[in-house]
Amino acid sequence: MKFDKLVKVAVGDLAPDVRESFVLDPIRTVEECFKLSTRAVDHLGDVRGDGGACDGMSYLDHGVLLYAPSPYSNRQNFTVAHEFAHWLIEHNDFLIGWVADQDKPERILESLCDAIAQVLLLPDDLIDSAISHPIRAAQVVELQTQSSAGLPVCAIAAATRLRSPGAIVLIDRKTMQVTSSSVHPDADKGWPTVIPWPGETVPSGHFLASMVEETHDTRHSSWRNKWGRSEDYFVDAVATERLICAVFSADDIWGLSALPYLVDHQYVVRPKGAFQCCGEWREVRGYPCPRCGQGFCPLCGNCKCTKVASTEQKCSQCFTITPAHLLTDGRCEMCA
Repeated sequence: MKFDKLVKVAVGDLAPDVRESFVLDPIRTVEECFKLSTRAVDHLGDVRGDGGACDGMSYLDHGVLLYAPSPYSNRQNFTVAHEFAHWLIEHNDFLIGWVADQDKPERILESLCDAIAQVLLLPDDLIDSAISHPIRAAQVVELQTQSSAGLPVCAIAAATRLRSPGAIVLIDRKTMQVTSSSVHPDADKGWPTVIPWPGETVPSGHFLASMVEETHDTRHSSWRNKWGRSEDYFVDAVATERLICAVFSADDIWGLSALPYLVDHQYVVRPKGAFQCCGEWREVRGYPCPRCGQGFCPLCGNCKCTKVASTEQKCSQCFTITPAHLLTDGRCEMCA
């Protein structure tokens, strides 16, 4: 889903010096420029892993933003930016109305706040200054040092600039497990079937497993997934104290081979479909709903039958399924 225009509406009124200050220190900026209070709350971080709680919380009426502290990363800055995005939307009548008109406003609101947070921490001009072509892993790490964003956020932003199918992958050096994988799919063929995914372990004997801190390497290599399938990739990697950042590319973007080298990849075969939803004509790749035959909207997540179902409710008295707009105090026209 794309929120580009909505993000511009949200941040468009922020002064350039405020935007620059936010990149360097989001907590100080929201406190000094917008008179909001920020508070670190440890217990938000304690429940982060079970998926049942987020890293932050807002009390907008009182101007208070809560966040889970992250002493070993910049994750807390993204959390503060996300909560500040809620504040920006709350003060924009157009955005409030747009979100309210969506089929699943709570879900859309959180996704929009994520998009706003990323732009606040990593504006396009900052990405352009750090990322050039061909993209190197060291550039992704440098982007983190130039901003207050965490490395996973920088990897996501940099992956959008890849010009060939591939991914920007983060690997924990202690466990050799993939912790983050920002995939750039093929525009026509979709997602490769073999690509480093979070939770997978670096294969035994892979050159990434032998990298030490502050080293850099670029090779024609491969990746073997947990089912034993292997495919070739060109890989550029750099090792830091705790992580390995690696750029995987299906094409030889770094000119490693003297002659053109064609890597033939297998891609996930999923049907394409087109339909009208959420006010736009959408083309999606994926298996459609087996009942209505329509694909699922990337914005609201509905197919045709769930979209219809979301507009209907049971009458509280006779339990007849009735369009929600025809109910009065929960009762249909016959029972009202």
